[in-house]
Amino acid sequence: MKLPNSYGSVIKLGGKRRKPYAVRISKLVEDDTGKVKRKYTYLAYFSKPEMA
Repeated sequence: MKLPNSYGSVIKLGGKRRKPYAVRISKLVEDDTGKVKRKYTYLAYFSKPEMA
């Protein structure tokens, strides 16, 4: 499933869950040493990918 730019992504989480699909966005975070890392923030969880 493809979303527009800057809308995040829909992913399927592992394991047996009631709501296995999650919507997440990424942020670039700079740590103490100056390296830039990508961190994910989960917005919501859904039972079907169409609902996400």
